[in-house]
Amino acid sequence: MYAILGAVPLRDRRPASVSHAKTASPTSMLCAALRSAIHRARHRLVFYAFELLHLNGRDLRRTPLQERRAALRKLIEFDPRSPIQFSDHDDCDGAVFFKAAVDLELEGIVSKRARSLHRGGPSKNWLKTKNMVEGEFILLDTEVDDRGIPGRLLARDGELVFAGPAILRPPSHARAEWAGKFSAMSNEKPALKGMRRGKAQWLKPQIRVRAQHLKAKGNLRHTKHP
Repeated sequence: MYAILGAVPLRDRRPASVSHAKTASPTSMLCAALRSAIHRARHRLVFYAFELLHLNGRDLRRTPLQERRAALRKLIEFDPRSPIQFSDHDDCDGAVFFKAAVDLELEGIVSKRARSLHRGGPSKNWLKTKNMVEGEFILLDTEVDDRGIPGRLLARDGELVFAGPAILRPPSHARAEWAGKFSAMSNEKPALKGMRRGKAQWLKPQIRVRAQHLKAKGNLRHTKHP
């Protein structure tokens, strides 16, 4: 998103940035967490600036990435207590860097061509490499949204703790079998308290499924059927 950064002394302040709410229990819904932090804990918000598109009336989009980031770095003074931080990078072998991210149990990395120009929309000049892992979860419900996408809510086994949402599309040859299992396992109430019904068909917490998701703490993100 574009953020007006009042602490940066520029006449034309339009760096692109990503924000993170420093909460003890991060959620899969960044926007919801951000809204909550803005209203309840602004002191816990930190903006990480990673791109500079305009500077004092000058359009930098046709300037190579290395030069844009060098200009951005000069604008942000190093202060670990500041709510505005520079999103640093490392010029190294991508495979080695990704392995380090995996070892740290991070979600993944973003790679960019050092001499690339900024263009809106999809581009081959940057690549997101995700650290996807697979696990077994308990299926809590079955629901198809207005777009026809089959959404599910999952829980972690053991103490039956909410894990997060998922998109699980059964293969065509197994749809009838899945429908039969869902019908047999339907339940009037959710297995976990505080869950809204909506259009969901609640299920008894007895169906186990395997799902791929981003390696991260907190609720599941980018979850899908393997």
